[in-house]
Amino acid sequence: GINAEYGDLVGFFFLVLGYAYRASWDADKMRKKSHLTIVLGSGGHTTEMFRALSTLDMSLFPQRNYIYATTDAESNAKIDQFEKGKPGVVTRTKIPRSREVKQSYFTTVFTTLYSFLYCLFVIFKSKPDLIITNGPGTCLPVCIAGFLMSVSFLSVSTLN
Repeated sequence: GINAEYGDLVGFFFLVLGYAYRASWDADKMRKKSHLTIVLGSGGHTTEMFRALSTLDMSLFPQRNYIYATTDAESNAKIDQFEKGKPGVVTRTKIPRSREVKQSYFTTVFTTLYSFLYCLFVIFKSKPDLIITNGPGTCLPVCIAGFLMSVSFLSVSTLN
């Protein structure tokens, strides 16, 4: 729907802005072991993300933190399935959704602000080297918090 497209567009804007602002994410740092934060959506976004992650050498990212919405009932099991047998420390962080389906735009201002402040604390505490997202609405407050804390972003997108 239009609300999902709007959220994706705004999220994409912050990803591009963050990448352009810090296009110098050091390739040498990539060769070192890094802390990765992965933002999951629900349904197709999560499936797409795990498909993309399966192409990475996870040993380069010994610390991985998965962020997903508190209302997302499926991502936790998918993380277990994907991470089984992989080296490293995996953490999970549930964040409040910025906007629920059919929520009014007026109240969305307040829930988005709450979600952003929550994510600001999460990103400050975890200090990731890289945030990977594929544009679900869940990524918006994470991306803004990461942008303010000079974290590099990678947006994963596929055309099917």
